[in-house]
Amino acid sequence: MAFFRRTSLGPLTVAMSLALLLGFGLARGLHATDDMRSQLDLFSQVLYLVQNNYVEAPENDKLIKGAIDGMLKTLDPHTVYLPVERAQRMDEEFSGEYSGVGIQFDLRDGAIVVIAALEGGPSYRLGIQAGDRIVEIDGKPLSKTLTNDGVFKLLRGPAGTTVAVTIDRDGETEPLHFSIDRAKIPIESVPYAYMLRPGVGYIRITRFAQTTGDELEKALTDLRKQGMTSLMLDLRGNAGGLLSQAVEVLDELVPQNKRVVYTRGRIASANADYYTSEREKLANGPVVVLIDHGSASASEIVAGAIQDLDRGLVTGVNSFGKGLVQNQLRLGDGSKLL
Repeated sequence: MAFFRRTSLGPLTVAMSLALLLGFGLARGLHATDDMRSQLDLFSQVLYLVQNNYVEAPENDKLIKGAIDGMLKTLDPHTVYLPVERAQRMDEEFSGEYSGVGIQFDLRDGAIVVIAALEGGPSYRLGIQAGDRIVEIDGKPLSKTLTNDGVFKLLRGPAGTTVAVTIDRDGETEPLHFSIDRAKIPIESVPYAYMLRPGVGYIRITRFAQTTGDELEKALTDLRKQGMTSLMLDLRGNAGGLLSQAVEVLDELVPQNKRVVYTRGRIASANADYYTSEREKLANGPVVVLIDHGSASASEIVAGAIQDLDRGLVTGVNSFGKGLVQNQLRLGDGSKLL
């Protein structure tokens, strides 16, 4: 993303343009106080001075991206800016296919921590587990300044290409080395649905994507035809996804007109209550939900609602601990703010 280019705009023009953008547009949109305007003026002054006095000609897109990232780091670990390419990849993960190693991850203490290896993907087939810490890629230690976008550039690539990773795993005294063949990552979110024994159905949900509700409805319908009266819902290794689809899943399991999740925030638009509908429920018998350390975000919302409403039992081990809701705010150039 390039908001400003030195080839077409001089440093004074850049600073003045940014001041106009921030001072009159953003500040007004935020109902900025005089203090806010003075801070925006300060930022434009710093930009102007860097443009004119830094030892080398700086790249404007890197300056602005760094300023955005620095601002968001003062908030919490989960609020991030996604450039256009990263935003497109995120869309792909929940609506299309992509080529990569097939993991959900988080960056912690200079390492890539695996939240879950996506079922059916190359990392899953090699036995990479939730909690594994990727410390080297292609023989090179990870940079302490590595970002999410940098991880995707390192791990994604054309199907059939190979990437080597070194992993630290709890309980192992030596690092583990894996050579992962990148592949098209399957996006279906309900890969398995079958009868465990007479009357007991089993459904595996690997993520909460745009089609999860529809996939679950089809799976439940098929299992009911086979005599299902109770359900085991497997959310192990499910790193989450769309809140709307978590609500759709709960709508199949929880009685009518029950509040299954709500959000509260500083502004009125952040406050929402989600209730089940009045439609017939396809699963109205006993329910057991399986979770593990790789169950995060939307998975924890589903499991928490099942438990809080006494709709079923939750069993397994402690979940990942990211039971929160984030909005996706798309910006004018196609990038996103989470």
